[in-house]
Amino acid sequence: MFRLCCTTAKVAKVVTKVGEIVGTNVKLNIDGVPYEVNQFLGIHYAKPPVGDLRFRKPEPYGELNSPYHASSYGYICSQVYNPLEPVFGTEDEDCLHLNVFVPVGQESDEASGNAVMVRIHGGAFILGSSEEFDPKALCSAGNVIVVTFNYRLGPLGFLSTKDSNLVSNLGLWDQHLVLNWVRDNIGSFGGDTNRITVFGEGTSAVSAVIQGTYPGSVGLFHRIIAESGSPSVRAMNCSRNSRGQVMNIADRLGCTSDDTAKVLQCLRTIPWRKYMAELLMGIF
Repeated sequence: MFRLCCTTAKVAKVVTKVGEIVGTNVKLNIDGVPYEVNQFLGIHYAKPPVGDLRFRKPEPYGELNSPYHASSYGYICSQVYNPLEPVFGTEDEDCLHLNVFVPVGQESDEASGNAVMVRIHGGAFILGSSEEFDPKALCSAGNVIVVTFNYRLGPLGFLSTKDSNLVSNLGLWDQHLVLNWVRDNIGSFGGDTNRITVFGEGTSAVSAVIQGTYPGSVGLFHRIIAESGSPSVRAMNCSRNSRGQVMNIADRLGCTSDDTAKVLQCLRTIPWRKYMAELLMGIF
């Protein structure tokens, strides 16, 4: 077990395709060895999935307000809590943020820049966040750029009406948009766009493999580290009646209709906390 301590000091700046991003410089000490990391936290990669954008594929955020101050984590996505699991961060529907950690004062092993590692968090697709994993030790001692992020979970990320009105697996589409953002912007942080690895454990390993099998991922990353998990061995249940669950929730929230388009139009007007409360009552 190594010992790690750190202090936050001066600001760090980088100019990307989406604008100037201002982060912070952190000094670390790992078993007596000093390191520095520039961290850029809470960067919007997608428009907030609220209002009419709820239950839709993520849309790129586009240009940031420049300079964009990235000194603290953004909100975490709404959770279906396990009372035995710790909670990191504060929930909100506006949760589609990513974080970039860059080693400082070390030469890259390649002239093309630092290798990049993108971590997908786990949590059975119903809980978890980027804050649960502190990558500064990996970033500094490993001399790699690390990206972490949030994606939609539970009923706001994985319900489906089994028709074109609600595309399935919105959380996976969030992940895919992050990989596009990394491909387009990580070079500005000193990253090598030809050496991007996606990694995670458990459910996040499942996500990494799914992203790797999707044809639209060609050119977005180059390696996968799947720790203790794959779609074939994690007993993923793809046969749940999620349409029935959507309609049941709609009935309890006063959005009853046989037309799923009208149901979703109504559900988009319901505050997310009330929506989640009704869903949890139905589960428990």
